[in-house]
Amino acid sequence: MKRRSNGEGTYRYDETRDRWVWKGYYNDVSGETKRKTIVAKKRKELRAKVESFQAEQTQGGTSGNLTLSKFSEQWLNAIKPTIKPRTYEAYRSTVINHLTPTLGKYRLKKLLPAQIQEMLNLLAQKYSPATVNTIRRHLIIMLNAARDNGYIIRNPASVTKTVKDTRQNTLKVLSQSELQQLLDVVHAKDYLLLSKNADIATIYMAICTDILISLLACTGLRIGEALALKWSDFDKSSGSIVVNKTLVNGISGLCIGSPKTETSNRTLLLPNAMIPKLETWHKKQQRYAMHLGNLFTNKYDLIFANSRGNLMSYSNWSRRYWHKAIAAAGLPKTITPHCLRHTLASLLIAKGTPLQVVSRQLGHAGTDVTLRIYTHMIPGTEKVALTAIESIFTNKEKGKTSPDAATSEEVAVINRKDPSLPQ
Repeated sequence: MKRRSNGEGTYRYDETRDRWVWKGYYNDVSGETKRKTIVAKKRKELRAKVESFQAEQTQGGTSGNLTLSKFSEQWLNAIKPTIKPRTYEAYRSTVINHLTPTLGKYRLKKLLPAQIQEMLNLLAQKYSPATVNTIRRHLIIMLNAARDNGYIIRNPASVTKTVKDTRQNTLKVLSQSELQQLLDVVHAKDYLLLSKNADIATIYMAICTDILISLLACTGLRIGEALALKWSDFDKSSGSIVVNKTLVNGISGLCIGSPKTETSNRTLLLPNAMIPKLETWHKKQQRYAMHLGNLFTNKYDLIFANSRGNLMSYSNWSRRYWHKAIAAAGLPKTITPHCLRHTLASLLIAKGTPLQVVSRQLGHAGTDVTLRIYTHMIPGTEKVALTAIESIFTNKEKGKTSPDAATSEEVAVINRKDPSLPQ
């Protein structure tokens, strides 16, 4: 008798049910061995079913029954060690908050572009186009992994349409007077210290917020970069700060991670007025630490530690201090700390600062990024374009010729054909 090969399974006829039965084993997506039973009325029909099932195994395990929800779990676990915590957290948030609730129940092999597009259109009624397009991009990345691993043949998300942003896309920047008003408010601290009996922690955070906003305004740092700064990054002799990390809100909470891009690693010179501010703040923070004793740890030696010396949560700081500051300064609620970055860029460009310098200051990946974001702020661009157009299509008075007059080259060609013609 011919011996069955490993994994072939067993065929038998079940007289009780009048059916042909196949029993075998397979490995699911987690690698666990499970038993499978397939039934059919005729042996030929059963064999076809078995061969189809085994083909699915070859193409990617139990891909026929694998749901998007189950695969997303496997995918997140697979990519976690290979990407930055911030990137992983963004993918995980998309999966948990948007993909699993809407598409999680669908089998990967049955997922259609129309179903995905419907989800995107529904999300667009609730979220901004940028948010919806980010969800779409994350889904494409995830399903590309499913395709590369043989679970699906084509990526249905790749043929969906992005959500168009019909709103006027303008950067929120402050005028020089609005910026000064904000700086004056946070320096005065009246918006926080309304009572003379304010506790020491509130006073600490009021001063901390003053220095933080001043630094953001004069450097264009991202808020995460500023909150990750250590005192060792500040060199008072050269008047500079080293930017080489950022605050990350990961799965296990706040931590310090690598910056957004390689070019985010940079050393920035500080305005003269900022150097003594930081020095004074360092002394005040040290006195505060001595007052609190073991209650203030600051194990990371942070410039902007919270009132207990820990990493400062941006969301908490924004809610408790930033929003109160901009309200006291009479600024719109839509103004965020990132607007200070845009404001500095706009002021530098208005002063004629070369684009390469602005790009390095902001830590952009390249001048193309800076140009894409701030090109409309570069003064005189419309006039430069107009001058170029006029130089192409407008004849100068000097040396102006009639449109019908032949050029010297045309005359030479004519003379070669007929030397008798007058020159």
